[in-house]
Amino acid sequence: MIPAFTVLVLLAVAAALCAAGVVTWKVVRSLPALRAIGTYRDFVFEPIPADRLDAATRRYFDRDTASLLALGFEPIGDYLLLPAPAEVYARFFISADRHSFAAAEDWNVPLLRNRACCFSSVCEDGMYLETGSQRPAPIPPDAGDRLSFTGLPGEGVERIYEHHRATVDAYAAEHATSVIAFAPEQFRDVATYGHRLVGHSLYRQGFRNEPPPTVEVLSPQAEELVTR
Repeated sequence: MIPAFTVLVLLAVAAALCAAGVVTWKVVRSLPALRAIGTYRDFVFEPIPADRLDAATRRYFDRDTASLLALGFEPIGDYLLLPAPAEVYARFFISADRHSFAAAEDWNVPLLRNRACCFSSVCEDGMYLETGSQRPAPIPPDAGDRLSFTGLPGEGVERIYEHHRATVDAYAAEHATSVIAFAPEQFRDVATYGHRLVGHSLYRQGFRNEPPPTVEVLSPQAEELVTR
């Protein structure tokens, strides 16, 4: 979640540079920070005290925190998701109804730094739905990937969450499924779930040389549906 969508965007930028002849994919993969984007790494979820965040990241997180608290979200904590050379930080929250996690993210990748606020939910049939402030990904998931991403650049946190809830509710109604209610401590499970699904999608589309680890299902009903 939560940062899953951002991976698609960053990889798409690298792919576009290659397609335009600016650089070759071999060169992209030779750069340590960019190679880290194209190589799957599981999130490490290292707790980070707020005073250890750099000032710019903390200001960004604090801005979104005010909006999320006003929406009834409860804070979970700040975490380092991926270490150098492509550092990723996130501040996690959970909604009052336990149907959505939120994350303020800071992808500290040289030349491709990206900050976003995202919401994620998972349905009983295994579908992972994420809505965020990023631009729509130029590399869409395949139909069978159990992934749904919506990007609303320029919109505020309140509008993004409203759209996320409407998208999740519409999907659940159309597919006769329901949204899973999670405990706050399950944010790691949900973030890893979406992250690995994206990794498998990118692997099948040729953007990664090796598949990520097996996806751990979050619902018994999704056992035969989720990407393995």
